[in-house]
Amino acid sequence: GEATTLANIGGLFYARGDIDRALQFDTEAAAIFVAIGDRNNEATTRNNMAVLHRLRGELEQAVAEAVAALGVFEEI
Repeated sequence: GEATTLANIGGLFYARGDIDRALQFDTEAAAIFVAIGDRNNEATTRNNMAVLHRLRGELEQAVAEAVAALGVFEEI
């Protein structure tokens, strides 16, 4: 669906080294996954976002996303 496509585009930007655009697309994808209740893809995307925040040097945000992803994985 739309969210999966957005996450895939984010992955393509990541592969090109455009971390900012990758994070933009993953953020949009994660919001849709939350809205539709797709917990597995929400957690996977949030984990990817943690990596992107780490690469940007945003360690607090990276930890927050990783912990949130773990919490979702533990719930499902």
